[in-house]
Amino acid sequence: MLNRNRLKNDCFYENYLKGVKSIFFILLFRLQFVNGFIRTNRCYSCMSAGYEDLFKEGHLSKYFYEPKNFTSQCDYPMDVTDVGFIQCRTICLTLIQDLMVMGRPTGKKLTMRGCSTSLNKYGFVNRTMNIFDRYDMCREVKMTDLFNYETDSQIVTVCR
Repeated sequence: MLNRNRLKNDCFYENYLKGVKSIFFILLFRLQFVNGFIRTNRCYSCMSAGYEDLFKEGHLSKYFYEPKNFTSQCDYPMDVTDVGFIQCRTICLTLIQDLMVMGRPTGKKLTMRGCSTSLNKYGFVNRTMNIFDRYDMCREVKMTDLFNYETDSQIVTVCR
């Protein structure tokens, strides 16, 4: 009688372990399957070196999150050794602005790169961002059509 009960317990335990293993592998497979559908991008997180002083003085920090780096390599990221990256579940953006002095363009450009949800503290205008969500492109956009706060109508180039 003791052997029969022990045999039943051993069989129950083996079947239980098989069931637990099966459930574990099914859950693991489903998790990997779902993870495959969650889009993640690896975006640069940088601003031109010219923005650093404006950020420290508080002018830009009111509107933008601090990037991983302030570097001239952000303007032309061919060598990305000094350019930080972040994980992003939305699109990566590049904003290019003419450096203006006394209301006139200097011919120099300033660049911001980052994730669309972690670049700007107040977000972007949805109707404008919908264009960039669908297509990889660069487009000139008025700042008033891009940002969700009061700003001037200067034109910036936005790229996805």
